[in-house]
Amino acid sequence: MSSEKPSRAASSAIGSPLSASPAIVYTSGTTGLPKGCRLTHGNLGAVQDATLPLITLDADEITAWAAREGLDPGPTPSTHPAVHALIEAAVAEANATLFRPARIRAFHVLPEDFTTAAGTPTPTLKLRRAAVAERYAEVIAGLYGE
Repeated sequence: MSSEKPSRAASSAIGSPLSASPAIVYTSGTTGLPKGCRLTHGNLGAVQDATLPLITLDADEITAWAAREGLDPGPTPSTHPAVHALIEAAVAEANATLFRPARIRAFHVLPEDFTTAAGTPTPTLKLRRAAVAERYAEVIAGLYGE
């Protein structure tokens, strides 16, 4: 993943100065109080680096869905074509509500969940992005064509 900042040519291509704000991202931060963070054209490139298009499945939910659909997802539901189609439809639905730079362009359904034993979430289940990015670096690189 590139850490290069957009060039002035990128500013011309989008028709706005790099300091213009196309969006505000809301976050609870560490205090639990909502905060609005200004997202500029100049830092939109960082969104790709922060977005991890990795999806995990809730085993109980996917089993119940498969039963309702009369499907046998097999031992690895993450690779079943019907499961992939279900996730693809959910991603498309979510993308319809997002501004273009925040949309998911590619994703990967992981065969396992994030676990504290693997070190991917904290004990309070907050995602450790750096740990996830390191653990799944090859998958992420493949999604971005690197």
